This record gives sequence, C-alpha cells and structure tokens, in this order.
Amino acid sequence: MDSVPLICHLLMQLLEKLFFIQEIHGDPILKLAFYSF
Repeated sequence: MDSVPLICHLLMQLLEKLFFIQEIHGDPILKLAFYSF
C-alpha cells in the first residue's frame, strides 16, 4: 500500500520534468542543472 503514493509522486515528478524541459529546451545549461536533480 505504501508503494502507491510513491509511484504517484514519481509520476508527478516525471510530468513536471517533461513540461519543464519543454519550456527550457533552448537553454542547455538550465537543462543540465535540472537533470542533475
């Protein structure tokens, strides 16, 4: 049961990353900084 919230959290993080990368795809430095997280 504890794995369900974790999976949802990971999915939300993945969606946030995808949207964020789309916004800053023109700035490789920001993209690299974001990937480092």
